[in-house]
Amino acid sequence: MKLIDMHSHILPEADHGSDSVETSIEQLKRARKAGVSVILATPHFYYHSDNIDDFLIRREKSYRKLKKAMSENGLDDIRIFLGAEVRLEVDLLKETRLSKLCIEGTNKLLLEMPFDMKWTEWIYNYVFEIAVKYKIKPIIAHIDRYEDKPAKRLIDMGLEAQINASSLCRFSSRMKMMKYVKGGAVKYLGSDVHGPKSPEYNEFEKGVRILGKYADDIMYNSARVLGLADRAEENGEKNIGGGLIF
Repeated sequence: MKLIDMHSHILPEADHGSDSVETSIEQLKRARKAGVSVILATPHFYYHSDNIDDFLIRREKSYRKLKKAMSENGLDDIRIFLGAEVRLEVDLLKETRLSKLCIEGTNKLLLEMPFDMKWTEWIYNYVFEIAVKYKIKPIIAHIDRYEDKPAKRLIDMGLEAQINASSLCRFSSRMKMMKYVKGGAVKYLGSDVHGPKSPEYNEFEKGVRILGKYADDIMYNSARVLGLADRAEENGEKNIGGGLIF
């Protein structure tokens, strides 16, 4: 089974996830050891402090630097795709070019909910407007981090969700996350890796084992989004269908 990491911070100096090429190479070595062969790079985008043009230039420069280092370190067997982790902010809808932050080649956007304010109606209204006005399909980033009630409301809206593998490794959250997985709300698994010596890829490997038979479906969802599904079908992997209400 091809393991795909749909949430990572591996691009050097693109955000606080990796401070150098050396850190990124160490992260990639850990990913390979865990069996991960495809990684979606999702550096943070904060509307209040970022400009989309500057962000895209920074991301591309970082990506090229990393690809060169990967070749020099024998890591060309790992495929990197580009996206962003976009924080939902009160002024985010002023940005009319959000589609540029979607996962490359798609209309899917990894969207992080705010942590520093009370969840009120504007959050749900903004998520809906992003989907309807901009024809973007939000993927809720690490839904395992949010309180039960707002998380359930996002799921009830028909949104896809991504969980961090660490939430499957914690007994306190495993049962709830597996409920989301079995119910079809969780479509993607991520490491959310930060730093060179953090445990995220050990947790990713363990999380896949905990998912059991559901891991195939989750990895196929990821393959389909990244345009790898045809190859998966040639290898006899499962096509599961599914989608958003928007």
